Amino acid sequence: MLESGEQRREKINESCKAYQLVREASELAQWISDKETTVVDYDFGENVENIEASQRKFGDFKKDMDANKARLTELNTIAERLTAMGQTDAAEKIKVQIETLNQRWAALEQVTTEKDEMLKRSFEVQMYHR
Repeated sequence: MLESGEQRREKINESCKAYQLVREASELAQWISDKETTVVDYDFGENVENIEASQRKFGDFKKDMDANKARLTELNTIAERLTAMGQTDAAEKIKVQIETLNQRWAALEQVTTEKDEMLKRSFEVQMYHR
């Protein structure tokens, strides 16, 4: 009876962690959606001063990305632990959700890198024409 109770407790703890993970993953997915829109629509400005202001603002954006990268890493770790506990339906759903989140994150990182390069080139062009 004690063994049965312990197994039940473990399953409840696993379920609790799974729901927390799903909630955190959903929050991060929403953050990614917001930032995808921000980075795609990012305007650099038309003179050196505007571009410098954009560079500072974009630097803050990249710091925010770094902070959320830590969240993603933590979510990946938790998902791996939950998946290792057992191949339940919840674990498979979590695995799919985390894989999707990782793909979206990679795409956001790529767009961010491209925008950063464009911002640097815009600054160089404006400095040349000054």
